[in-house]
Amino acid sequence: MTMRISRAGLVSALVVVSGALIASAGARTLAAPEVTVSGFSPTTAIVGQLITITGQNLDGTNSVTFAKTPSQSVSVDPYGTWIKAVVPPGVAPGDVYITLDVMGTPQSVGPLHINSGSMPPQANPQPAPAKGSTPAPVKVVVAPRIISVSPTAGRIGTVVRIHGANLSGTSWVSFGGVRTTHLVVLSSSMVTATVPRHARSGKLMIHTSGGTSGTNLRFRVAGAAGL
Repeated sequence: MTMRISRAGLVSALVVVSGALIASAGARTLAAPEVTVSGFSPTTAIVGQLITITGQNLDGTNSVTFAKTPSQSVSVDPYGTWIKAVVPPGVAPGDVYITLDVMGTPQSVGPLHINSGSMPPQANPQPAPAKGSTPAPVKVVVAPRIISVSPTAGRIGTVVRIHGANLSGTSWVSFGGVRTTHLVVLSSSMVTATVPRHARSGKLMIHTSGGTSGTNLRFRVAGAAGL
């Protein structure tokens, strides 16, 4: 008898614990954010006019209807604080209610007084994406790199071939600090540059949108001071 009571007590205890766990799991279930509509403006309009509806958690809005006529121009704030909709053709003059379909649940506000007449639909541009959405791709800019120069010495007017990497968009080449305006970008790995007047012996430098790079060896300019 004692053993049977002990088992019954154990079963009872398990049932209580299971119920507590289920209740605890239910307590941790998050409810969907509450949708609220706080107002709209203007309160009087004509067909074609833009109406702004304000509230909270409106970002799930699928459609906006004036009386029984859906708007064909709706923009939704990604932060859920407003909806903008143009009064569609077919809405009769008088007091009408605005109904939002927010994730399948209707939310109504009004009445909005519609006057006789109409106007071309007002512009209703879409807002910018909310923070946390996929950003625009970032353009990666890489500095140029010189691998070799041929020849490594020459007179004014000599055409020098520069071999390297990331040379597309080269804007200038300098010989001993003097830039040349005569250059040709053949590819991302080759540029030709003409030794300019007043060039001096020294490092050959190349510049692109990614930065400036130079050679480790001096380029010798024949006839220049310091040769």
